[in-house]
Amino acid sequence: MPTLSVSVSLSLSPPTCPAGLLPSPPAAVCLAECSRSHGYCEKPGECKCRIGWQGPSCDSCVRYPGCLHGTCLQPWQCNCQEGWGGLFCNQDLNYCTNHHPCQNGATCTNTGQGSYTCTCPAGFLGTNCEVEVNECDSSPCRNGGSCSVSINEGTGDHSCTCPQGFYSKNCEISAMTCADGPCFNGGTCMEKHSGGYTCRCPLNYHGSNCEKKIDRLSTSSNL
Repeated sequence: MPTLSVSVSLSLSPPTCPAGLLPSPPAAVCLAECSRSHGYCEKPGECKCRIGWQGPSCDSCVRYPGCLHGTCLQPWQCNCQEGWGGLFCNQDLNYCTNHHPCQNGATCTNTGQGSYTCTCPAGFLGTNCEVEVNECDSSPCRNGGSCSVSINEGTGDHSCTCPQGFYSKNCEISAMTCADGPCFNGGTCMEKHSGGYTCRCPLNYHGSNCEKKIDRLSTSSNL
């Protein structure tokens, strides 16, 4: 009886995946502190920031370029801190308090946009009231009064020492009449309709009360 021989060949091959469904490599584990919304990583323990964010954990927003005294809640913002203004928060709105520019007891007033004005006391002028002036240079004392500068509570104001018969700040008010004989050196006294008097001085004398003698030598040299 003939014999039958049967040969069986088995071929083993690795399983295949459908096209487009290749397995992806496992995702890298980022730095634990890395912001999940503003950061990412390409290798374990890394934290790379997305555009507009910065810092080790990518949780700090990037301010608007040039922002000086401002903060941000979202990228490219410049929210000014108290006392500052302008697009770049570089305008000092409280310049007087932060810088004290006014000198010699002057009063400082903020005018906005980083500017200010100084209200100077008597005897001082300039942008910052830094220039001291002598008020006696303008000869404020009348009727022969003598001027002096006195520092009264830092004001640098002037004062007048009035001759007999005159008073007020600049010796402009007369309390005398011709009956008091106010004219010196032979001067003739004349009453004023508005009150007070005036002296008509003789040759070689002048002044409100004819109290000053004319120096002929100095007068001739100036001719």
